[in-house]
Amino acid sequence: MEKETEINDAPAWYRKAMDVPYDDHMVNVEGVDIHYLTWGETGRPGLVFVHGGAAHAHWWTHVASQFAEIYRVAALDLSGHGDSGRRESYSLNQWCDEVAAVASDAGMEGPPIVVGHSMGGYVTLATAANHPDKLAGAIILDSAVTAPDPEMQVKRRSQFANPKVHPDFPTAMARFRPVPEQENTEPFLMRHIARMSLTEVEGGVTWKF
Repeated sequence: MEKETEINDAPAWYRKAMDVPYDDHMVNVEGVDIHYLTWGETGRPGLVFVHGGAAHAHWWTHVASQFAEIYRVAALDLSGHGDSGRRESYSLNQWCDEVAAVASDAGMEGPPIVVGHSMGGYVTLATAANHPDKLAGAIILDSAVTAPDPEMQVKRRSQFANPKVHPDFPTAMARFRPVPEQENTEPFLMRHIARMSLTEVEGGVTWKF
């Protein structure tokens, strides 16, 4: 389990949330290992958090952990994101299967409520349609409930193709920006998300998405 070390400027609620321990898991879905995090005891009602595009499970760390006293909580990396495996191609239906697999594997009491942000909202809605028996409810955040625009999807994917290799973590983290740009960003949150978005490769570090 890894945490960022520079949180001296963070408020008390954030420091408390980041102190809640979590566990790492893998579940295989159609030949690809899907990584997810869990908080709280098994056997409790469940919450599953689904990240947006070019994101990962650790975008939820400071949020998901705050439910751990009541719920069994999970946040997953969809395939092609974070620490999950990669596929030759991706589809909404595959991501739905991954959410359903985590919901079944994470030790929750009955079907969980699934929370999806942005692209993850589309995945959550589709999971509810494809696997209605796997969800107790769905919460959609910042997602337009319309059919995705194929041209926009291609444009967004091209933004993250062939990620640059940076010489070290500080250099890469200094270049991290949310897409689209946000008017209000908290430095302590940006540091955490940036650090957990990076992985070591030959020649330096690069982005996980």
